[in-house]
Amino acid sequence: MEIDEKFWREFNAPAEYNEFLIAIVTRVITGEDLTKIDKDKLFKLIFTMAFTNGMTPDDFKIKIRKFRQSIPNFLTTLDTVLNDVQANGLQMYTRQNSMLLKATNLPSLANSFDPDPVIEFIRSLQKDSYSFLEAETLLGITRQTLRKYTDEGTHGLVVLRRKKSDYLTRESIVNFYRERYINDYGSL
Repeated sequence: MEIDEKFWREFNAPAEYNEFLIAIVTRVITGEDLTKIDKDKLFKLIFTMAFTNGMTPDDFKIKIRKFRQSIPNFLTTLDTVLNDVQANGLQMYTRQNSMLLKATNLPSLANSFDPDPVIEFIRSLQKDSYSFLEAETLLGITRQTLRKYTDEGTHGLVVLRRKKSDYLTRESIVNFYRERYINDYGSL
């Protein structure tokens, strides 16, 4: 049986009971010696939580018994939570290390938030600029459409003029592909 709000209502716990739990858990996690807790303060806190004016000695005994019974439940809950925290923490470190490894192996113009297909596309690009015919093959969009986009100034396609021919820059092809991929598939 886990500790729940009903238990605390029956126990007449003040609203600050969370602070008490947080203080205990903090001391355990930071490695403090719990035997050095001020026993007088702990006594006063528990007595204040357990004793209510007008209650009978039997009611007081029942409250103390409930408190004693809930300690193993609290420890079981705490152990379960610690296991969950540890598992989630290890997953976080694994993801973090994976992201760091990915970030150190990124090709030029890629960022760590790029989906894997975008990164692979960037890796496949070997030149700094591409003719419209090459861009058509890479992007699966006709030369005419690409030319229209450049003439309209849409999609960030940048034209580089060499001699009498126009080329699209590697960077603009990457940005165009990234934009299309994210629009089609989302950022994952």
